[in-house]
Amino acid sequence: MFIIWGTRPTTKILGNTQRLYTCEHCNNSNYFNISSYKNWFTLYFIPVFPIHIQYRIECPICEYGYSVKGKLIKQIFKTGEVII
Repeated sequence: MFIIWGTRPTTKILGNTQRLYTCEHCNNSNYFNISSYKNWFTLYFIPVFPIHIQYRIECPICEYGYSVKGKLIKQIFKTGEVII
């Protein structure tokens, strides 16, 4: 009997910031994306549970951004402010 296991990354855009920001990398002004990156443990190619979760604020044009702790995501959604 063979057991097939591994990992699979997934990305999901949770929303946008409510204020325009200027990207340090590409110098474009835009609303930044709030994204979550999850690395899932898979068993027979089926995602079972997340191993690692990372939240990021990133430019929608060049995808340059910053890692944000999970506790700050709720505050960002309430106020719409990101201190960069």
